[in-house]
Amino acid sequence: MPSIRPELQKIIDDFATKDLGGTASAEAVSLKTTLSARWLSAIKTPVAIASMSAFLTLNACSHTPTTTQPKEQTMNTTSTSQPETPHLTAEQATLTALRFIGSLRTEADLNPERFKEVTGVQLRSFPELPENFQLAGQLTNVWGYGFEIRAYPQPTFEFGFYKVPELWNQYPPMTDTCTVDLQRFQTEMLKMGFVHAYDKRVNIMNRVFKKGAWYVSVEYVGESEQNPDHLCINRVFVEYTDR
Repeated sequence: MPSIRPELQKIIDDFATKDLGGTASAEAVSLKTTLSARWLSAIKTPVAIASMSAFLTLNACSHTPTTTQPKEQTMNTTSTSQPETPHLTAEQATLTALRFIGSLRTEADLNPERFKEVTGVQLRSFPELPENFQLAGQLTNVWGYGFEIRAYPQPTFEFGFYKVPELWNQYPPMTDTCTVDLQRFQTEMLKMGFVHAYDKRVNIMNRVFKKGAWYVSVEYVGESEQNPDHLCINRVFVEYTDR
């Protein structure tokens, strides 16, 4: 686990001592949102905010009574100004990322409005990180997914799968997230006119695709110890550069 700065530790301590009771109060939800947003600032991991947002928001929803409203509406009780989290499967989430990548023409397309126009999915923003727009969803009790568009210092798009915080130092199989594996992902990229530029290792293996000034770096890992040759998508990072 990356080291946590003192000010973030205070937020976590405040969160840990908060009495949520049987419901997720507006104050508690606000604290959860603040914690999830500031977590990214502390550890500098792009998709981490999606991970923490999903974990904390879903935890808040688990405390919200559902007797007075349909189940599909409970997620929206955390904030009337925030979009409801879409219920995507691992395949749908990956294909959503691919659809957005295929729509990109200029650097100006890397924005949340364009993302919603192309995919129908609305990203969220947080006051603490006004230049970042994210959305996360839970797939299983182990895995979730996250989308993020960052406007600063340059526009970028990121999609990835994450483990719940309790399993940060473990390596569970990616079977549940691997419905669109590296081979299928690459096939779709080639259909869009990208070429396989090169592979590189940055902590884990990355396959880089290029089309004009667009670079798409795809982190991939073996599905599991039992099936290491089946390569699964872990993280996708998209940028526009003239390098």
